[in-house]
Amino acid sequence: MRSPQSVRKAGVRVGVRDRPQRKTGNEDRPPDPDREAETRRQTKMEQLHLEAYWSMHRLRDALCQRYSALLRDKVNSQRIQLLQRREAERVKSEGLKTPRIMRTTFSKLQHDDSHLKTLHKTSFYLIFDLQTQLAERGRLQTHQDLEDFHRLIEYRRPPSELQKSLEDVRRRSSVTV
Repeated sequence: MRSPQSVRKAGVRVGVRDRPQRKTGNEDRPPDPDREAETRRQTKMEQLHLEAYWSMHRLRDALCQRYSALLRDKVNSQRIQLLQRREAERVKSEGLKTPRIMRTTFSKLQHDDSHLKTLHKTSFYLIFDLQTQLAERGRLQTHQDLEDFHRLIEYRRPPSELQKSLEDVRRRSSVTV
């Protein structure tokens, strides 16, 4: 098979017969019939190969054109689909007159003291709570008032008796003022 450069010159096919014949040193001899038959057969084979080569190129070109046409049609249909989607989204967004504003939800700190009231309170907590209540009401203003407060409380008692002792202190402080 020959390369395309040796086959084509300026767009014109060059056949095997158009080539210049080589001169051999034995031109005086008569032509050999076997040799002539072999050269004819060789020329015919080369011609068949050239025709097969050109038909393959024609087939390749036709398939390339068909593929490019199919690809062009597909790209055009996809462009049309994209335009239709954009138009539908634009119409849909125009229908919504009020713009939606996404607001983030903030967590609010909630302090619920109800569970603290159900917890068991220690004796020191009860004493401290009574002391702060009396200080807020103005009953414990001086250092002497604080000493009297702590002297009246019996620290070594169980919580139920301490509760009674605190009630007594509460009553005394409300009576003295």
